[in-house]
Amino acid sequence: MKKQHIIKKMLCKSLIAGILITAFFVEKTPVLAMDVDGDLTYEEGAIDYIPVEMRQREAEKIQALRRMRNAYPIENKLSITAFKQETGWYCGPATVKQVVNRINGSSLSQDEYAALLGTTEDGTDMKMIPGVINTCIDERYYVYSAITTQKEWMERIRISIYFDRPAVLDINTEKLFEQKKFPYSTKGHFINVSGYSDTEGVVYITDPHPNFTGTAEYSQDILYSANTAHFRKAIVW
Repeated sequence: MKKQHIIKKMLCKSLIAGILITAFFVEKTPVLAMDVDGDLTYEEGAIDYIPVEMRQREAEKIQALRRMRNAYPIENKLSITAFKQETGWYCGPATVKQVVNRINGSSLSQDEYAALLGTTEDGTDMKMIPGVINTCIDERYYVYSAITTQKEWMERIRISIYFDRPAVLDINTEKLFEQKKFPYSTKGHFINVSGYSDTEGVVYITDPHPNFTGTAEYSQDILYSANTAHFRKAIVW
């Protein structure tokens, strides 16, 4: 297992070698809560395209989800190490680091993941995340899916946690912050899901936010609202 992780790490590093990493190395300054916005919008250069292969993989996962719908436990939670994002726009690299670290038992630096993701000061394109994670864990597991209903959203979360593959969400909490239902306001911020409890009606997240780094729990309704308030309305799972 250790040998496999070393090989995966070497593969990621070999990809980075062909990228101008220096373009993403910037002076890191203290981050304020209001500065956190790591999402790359379409206006900022995000690509509105999903590879055919990933669409096929998404269809396969949805079929598997339907077959296993009654197999998930009522409660399931993963222990995930939180990594504080190093800049106001590094929530994407930090979240990818959290996921890969959970699966591989080790991870690269946030700067290295930023290079793989193409992260700029405007943020990270969410559609880059599944491919980068798949490369670094040496699997074809992760896909990008549009959110339809809260029921289907929870099913995707349950299957991702069941297979020890934390889902990634992009959230917008501006209205929830105004309503005092969320501790910070952001137009676009990446987090990963670390578990859920259907008994309590909550979802657990691992948040790289510089002022709220760590594991937190929110009601399924509130977190779903934060995810669907975002313009993408999507989940990487």
